[in-house]
Amino acid sequence: MIAMHPQDTASLGYSLLELLVAIAVLVAIAGLAVPNFRILIATHERQLLADELSSSLRAARMEAINRNRTVIVQAMEEDWAKGWRIIVDETGKGSADSNNPTLVIRRGNARIQAVATKNMQAQVAFNYLGIPRSSSHAALNGSIHFCDPKGSDRHRRVVLARSGRVRVATSPPPTPLCPATPTS
Repeated sequence: MIAMHPQDTASLGYSLLELLVAIAVLVAIAGLAVPNFRILIATHERQLLADELSSSLRAARMEAINRNRTVIVQAMEEDWAKGWRIIVDETGKGSADSNNPTLVIRRGNARIQAVATKNMQAQVAFNYLGIPRSSSHAALNGSIHFCDPKGSDRHRRVVLARSGRVRVATSPPPTPLCPATPTS
């Protein structure tokens, strides 16, 4: 057996002071990282919701063409952030008719603020040709903005063209719909 001397035992571990300093450094680093991580998560949630809405709009357009019927994408409680549902307008009476079949119900994210252009606040309808139409059957285009309270550089918007093309944009819109945000 090897005999241990008292001076050798001090090098076997860390002192309480060394552990406290290490924990303090870790807490300081975590304190700096957590706010940035929250911003990253919020940006990702906005991007995800915008991607899912654009995908739903594309699917509704294709469904309208395939079924040769009007298909409606309707915001839940007129708030796109709360979610939407896709309805086939079998009766021609629009989304108010409960006999129309619902194809998809998508729940949203209540923490995200969504602002739509006036003509797209409640719903988007695609006719049998896949062209977006308003409730008065006029041509429709517009956008739905998913706003970031920290700054416009992180807004996401779903843009619908008169042709039915749907895209997600990150560039600043010509007319901002989101409430004014602080510049710092």
